[in-house]
Amino acid sequence: MFNFHSHTVYCGHGLNTPEEMIKSAVDMGMSTIGISEHYGKNEKGEWFWHSIKDPKGYYQDFLKAKEKYKDKIEILLGFEMDVQEYDYEKTYKEILTYNPDYVLGSVHAYKDMFFSGGFDFYKTKTKEYLDNIIKEYLSYCVKIINLGYVNCLDHFDSYKKFYHLEDEEELYPYYKEIAKALRDNNVAIELNTHYFFEGIYEPDPNFYMLNLAKEYDIPVMVSSDAHSAEDLNHKFTDAFEILKKIGIKTTCRFKNRQVIKEPFNP
Repeated sequence: MFNFHSHTVYCGHGLNTPEEMIKSAVDMGMSTIGISEHYGKNEKGEWFWHSIKDPKGYYQDFLKAKEKYKDKIEILLGFEMDVQEYDYEKTYKEILTYNPDYVLGSVHAYKDMFFSGGFDFYKTKTKEYLDNIIKEYLSYCVKIINLGYVNCLDHFDSYKKFYHLEDEEELYPYYKEIAKALRDNNVAIELNTHYFFEGIYEPDPNFYMLNLAKEYDIPVMVSSDAHSAEDLNHKFTDAFEILKKIGIKTTCRFKNRQVIKEPFNP
C-alpha cells in the first residue's frame, strides 16, 4: 500500500510535518509514501491559495526526514502543481529545481470558478454559465495532460462537491478526450478518496471515467489527499473495492518523473 498525495504544515492547512507523515506511513505498513506539497502562483507571481510559501524549508525538512526513515520505507518527493491558465511553464521550471520524483497536476480554480469556494459562488451563477465553464475546464484538463509536465491528473471532478450537471452524459465526450490524452501521454489518473461525495457516494473521478481507465489501461493511483497523518489511508478499502468491481488492472508508481505501470493488487 502506498500514498503519493499528502500535505504538511508547509501548505498552511496541513496538520503535520513531513517527518510525522512519514512515521505514520511506516506505522500503517505502507511500502511507499510521497509528500506532495501544493505549488502554484497567480498572474502576479504570488503564491496561489494554499501553495507552499517556503519551498526551500519544505525541501530541507523533507530531506532530513527521508534520511532518518530511509531503511523503513521508500520516500518520494513530489509537488502538486496547480496548473493555472498563466505562466505554468515558469512554475514547472521552479518545481524542477528541487528534482522531484513526480509532479501531480491539479486545477483548484478555473477562470472565476473556485472549486473549493463553497455553495455561495454557485448560487450567483446561471445553470447555463456553470455548465459551459465546466465543459471549458474539462477541455483545459486535456491541455494540461498534453503539456507533459505532470505525471498524474488529480481530483478533476472536485467541483461536484458543490455542483452537478442535470445530464451527466453531456460531459462524456470530454471525459473520453481526457482519457485518450492520459493514455497517449502515459499519465495516471487519481482516485481521490478525500472526494467521496456525500449523499451520492460518487468517487472522483466518476464511474464513467474509471471505466474508461479500464478500457484504455490508464493507471489509477489511489490516494487520500491527506492533510493529516491519520488520514493517509482514509477510505482506501472503499476505493479498492470500487476498482475491483470495475475491473481495474493497472496502478502505478513514479520514478524520475515517469509513470511506472504495475498490476493493481491491493
